[in-house]
Formats: sequence, C-alpha cells, structure tokens
Amino acid sequence: NEQIYTVDQIVRTRLNDAARAMNDLYRKSVEDSLDWNELSDQLKQSKIAVADHLYMKIRILLNGKRVSAIDSENCRVAYEAFCKAKEDPEELDRLRRIEHARWVRFYAYYNWSYGDKRNDKRHENPMIRKYDMLTAGQKAYHDRAWELIGEMAKLLK
Repeated sequence: NEQIYTVDQIVRTRLNDAARAMNDLYRKSVEDSLDWNELSDQLKQSKIAVADHLYMKIRILLNGKRVSAIDSENCRVAYEAFCKAKEDPEELDRLRRIEHARWVRFYAYYNWSYGDKRNDKRHENPMIRKYDMLTAGQKAYHDRAWELIGEMAKLLK
C-alpha cells in the first residue's frame, strides 16, 4: 500500500477531484460546456491547472496567509475578499493580471499562440497577448477563475 498510495498520487487524486468539481460548477453557469469525460486531454489539464492554482488564489486574497486546505471557510473568506476587491478597479485589475499570466503560460505550454479568432486546430486564441492589449470583455473573462472560489465555498459546505 505504501508503494501504491504515495503522497503524490493522493495529492493528484484530490487535485483531479477538485478539477472535476470545478468543471461541474463551470457547466452550471456556461451553456454548451462539456462534461468531464467529454473534455480533451488539454482541457482536462487546463481544469487541473486551475484547481492547482486555487491555493495560490486563496493565499493572494487572504494577503499571504498560509492555507493548508481548500475548505468551505477558507473559500468563503477568500471570496469575500474578492468581492471587496471588485469594488477597487486597481485591485480587480491586479487580480485579472495574475489570472491572465497563469492562463497564458498554460496555453503557451501547449504551443498555442495569438490569432484573431480562436482556432483549436491551429492552436490560436485572441487572448494570447499582453494583458494591456485585451478588450474590457476579455479582461473580465478572467473574473470567472476568481468567482469559482465562492462557488467552491458553497459546494464544500
């Protein structure tokens, strides 16, 4: 059992479970989104990367406080901090920049590049560019990653 159930495997299983839960939450708010089993490997990895970054997002919102678990209380307090940050345009912009940087790095890892329109076959996306070049709507797209924290708080309750 010690060889089968390594710490890495247990953490990876929890991370996958969190990614699946986050995908389910996403599906409730976005029409025509896919079930976990319908996602491509890249989209699954994208969801896992979002779940993995959840600890960091919570720490950022809690001003660097150590977080040992993603639980209902930590998510609730972090989400309240995000709601407060939305009232401050500079703070909201800072959070959006953080998520955009994470998002672009993920897509760059999978050899995506800028394109005027999203093209999955050619791995092009109009959001793969400097944050300051994004439209207001594209910048606001990144709020979704932070909004998931509030949904996770409800789910974990």
